[in-house]
Amino acid sequence: MSLAVIFVIGFFGLGAVLTVTTVALLGIDKNYNTNSGNQTFYTAEAAVREGIYQYLASSSYSGGNFNQPINNISTSSIPISVTSSWPYIEVEGKAENNLTNRKVKSSLLLFAAGAAFDYAVYSEDDLSITGSTDITGDVFSNGIVTCSGSSNIEGNACSSGDDPSDSCNSHASSTEENVDIIPPPTIDPHYYGSIANCTSTLTNVETDCLSVPTTSVVFVDDPGSSEVLNNVDLSGNLTIIGDDITLNGGAVITASDDHVALVVDGNLTIVGGATITGIVYVSGNTSFGAGNINIIGSLISKEGITDLGGNVTIDYQGPSGPPGGVTDPPDPKIISWQEM
Repeated sequence: MSLAVIFVIGFFGLGAVLTVTTVALLGIDKNYNTNSGNQTFYTAEAAVREGIYQYLASSSYSGGNFNQPINNISTSSIPISVTSSWPYIEVEGKAENNLTNRKVKSSLLLFAAGAAFDYAVYSEDDLSITGSTDITGDVFSNGIVTCSGSSNIEGNACSSGDDPSDSCNSHASSTEENVDIIPPPTIDPHYYGSIANCTSTLTNVETDCLSVPTTSVVFVDDPGSSEVLNNVDLSGNLTIIGDDITLNGGAVITASDDHVALVVDGNLTIVGGATITGIVYVSGNTSFGAGNINIIGSLISKEGITDLGGNVTIDYQGPSGPPGGVTDPPDPKIISWQEM
C-alpha cells in the first residue's frame, strides 16, 4: 500500500514539475519572441532617426544603410529610404532578424511656415471670398474665412478663427476652424535683384525692363512709391519693391526655373485681367478689381486679402521644390509617425 501511495504521489509530482517546466519554457519562448520583435522595432526606429539626420545634413540624401551593425542586426538588413515632397520629407526604416521584420515611417515638416505652400490661398489676416471666385485647392487664414455670392472652393476652407455664421459650409468641400496658426513664409525680394536680367525703378520700368527677352527676371526697386504697371508680359519673375502697386491691362507672368512668378514687397492690386502661372507672393495686402484674373499656382498674402472677389480663378499647383528666395530658418518638426 505504501509503495502505491508513493508511486501516485511521485507520478503527480512529476506531472506538476513537467507542467511548470512547460509553462516556463513557453514563457521563455514568448519573451524571446517579444524581445526579438522589440529589437527589430527599435532598430527600424533608429533607422528612421538616422535617415532624418542624414537628410538634414545633406538634402541630396535619399537613403542607404547603417554603416555599422546595430542590435546585432547586419547593416544590409537596415535599409533607409527618404522621399521628399517639399517642404515635407518622409523617411522609412526597416529591420529584420531571423524571427521578425518591422518597418517604421515618419513625416517631417522642414519649417513651420512651409505649410503655407500647401494652400491655393494663404492669408495672414481675415479672408473674404466673394463674387464668382472659383478656387481649386484648399484655402487658409490665420483669421476667419468667410464666403458669399457664387464663390466656390473645390477644397477645404481652413482658419485659425471661428466664423459664427459658418458662411463657407455651402461654398467649400469642407470647413475646418480653430486649427493651429501657420506663420507666414518669407521670400527675400533682393534674391531676385541679385539674379535679375533687368533692374529699374517704377518710373521707367515699362520702357527699360518689360521689353527684354522672353525669359527674364525683372527687379524693380523703388520703396515708398505707388505706380500702375500696364501690359506686363514676361516669363521668369517680376519682383517689385514699392508701396502700392497695381498691375493693369491683362498682365501675363509665367514663372520659370524655381522662380516665384510675382513678388511684391508692398500692397498689390490686380485689375483689367491677368494670367499668372506660379506663386504670387505679397508682403502686404492684396486686392482684385475688374477683369478675368487667373492664377495657376497659389497666392500668399502676408497681411491679408481685402476682398477675393470678382472673376478670379485660382488653380492650385504645389511647388516641386523650394521657391527661390525662401529665407525661413529650418525648424524641422515630426508631424506624423506610423508603423507599417
